[in-house]
Amino acid sequence: MGHMERSGLERARLSELARRGCYLEYDWFGEVRPTWPYGRVDVPSDGERIKIIASLIHEGFLERVLISHDVCFKTRLASYGGPGYAHIVKYVSHWMQALGIAAAEVETILIGNARRILQIS
Repeated sequence: MGHMERSGLERARLSELARRGCYLEYDWFGEVRPTWPYGRVDVPSDGERIKIIASLIHEGFLERVLISHDVCFKTRLASYGGPGYAHIVKYVSHWMQALGIAAAEVETILIGNARRILQIS
């Protein structure tokens, strides 16, 4: 399930979805805006997203978490002032470790989970 940070779901519901086997995908890293323009959803900061992901890992759902850039408009590209494609590797992966997510867990989220889902060897 994509765009989880914009779903407005409570933590218990996120855990229930992961328990049922759903993959929870967080994107829009690097986006700084107070609200989602198409409804009543507060847009979390990168740090808030990471804290939610850390709590999912703590509950045993490491292999159910995915993250992505969601570079879907030119304004999301670095050349137009957006975070760009390097934002996760340059910043988010390090912030994850600073907020208590182990390097091996970050690698699982960045590489292992997508590889497993896509059956890439």
